[in-house]
Amino acid sequence: MEKVFVGGELIYDQGRFLKTEEIERLLND
Repeated sequence: MEKVFVGGELIYDQGRFLKTEEIERLLND
């Protein structure tokens, strides 16, 4: 399963952990 936690938590996407900063970059891009 893909679990995404937003709000200071680590983002688990497609088998790897992303920092919220990286997620924000992806969303802004």
